[in-house]
Amino acid sequence: MKRIVSLTLFFILLFAPNVYARAQSAVFLIGKLNYIKDDKTITMDVAPYISQERAYVSLRYFADALDIAKQDLLWDETSKKVTFRISKKQIELFVGSNKMMIDGKEEAIEAAPEILNDRVMIPLLILKKMGYFVAWDQATQTIALYF
Repeated sequence: MKRIVSLTLFFILLFAPNVYARAQSAVFLIGKLNYIKDDKTITMDVAPYISQERAYVSLRYFADALDIAKQDLLWDETSKKVTFRISKKQIELFVGSNKMMIDGKEEAIEAAPEILNDRVMIPLLILKKMGYFVAWDQATQTIALYF
């Protein structure tokens, strides 16, 4: 019996680090030109903002925060469409449109992507459609992404 308990504990401890691996995170502060990704501060050239009660961030820094490779991020000027891959899903966003495509399936979104100072700005709540956790703190005006 002792041997079975010992072996069971051994395997639990062996695999425990994988079970408790720390999730990646990114924190954006409204109106500030820095964001924090896994305890590192990164400078941006455009600050996140609130529009129609929704938080927006530059697509460039959104992609960086989620480790989306530049070659996986495509912009079509003619159709004003952004395409990228994340978590093995193809995402399409359309500037000015309250719809997005996830693997070819249309999904409604509460706020449309915008262009501000030649930057595509996207509402961070779209991450919820992709299964990510987004937390808003009104007191500190911060948005935390967990993935």
